[in-house]
Amino acid sequence: MEPMACSVGSLRSRPQRDAEGRIVRWYTLATDIDERKRAEDKLEKVFEEIKRLKDRLHDENVVLREQIDQVFMFDEIVAPLPLENCPFKHRESRSTDSTVLITGETGTGKELIARAIHKGSQRAGQAFISVNCAAIPSR
Repeated sequence: MEPMACSVGSLRSRPQRDAEGRIVRWYTLATDIDERKRAEDKLEKVFEEIKRLKDRLHDENVVLREQIDQVFMFDEIVAPLPLENCPFKHRESRSTDSTVLITGETGTGKELIARAIHKGSQRAGQAFISVNCAAIPSR
């Protein structure tokens, strides 16, 4: 019969002694760590896949943010009236940390203005949350 090959994690030996203290036999315990090594290898591969997916998600996030920046460019807003009277046209007012309520008829571009203000604000790196107040029930 062939001996089984294994990776030994630890070897512990202990002598058995007779009544006079002479060694009559040795007991040796070997711990097989092959299964543990396989589990560690599998775990390492899973971590590598998670890192790869995280990096891919980050890259996609950057691309999407750039696309949003291109779609919602404040300087490209066209209005029938000059926007010189709009207090958020100027970067100084967009850099303040304040809450803004934009009102107007449906289809007038309130969300576009809100996104432009957010893009120029100190919170630009955080999520933009648009709220349709008309959809909120009164009770």
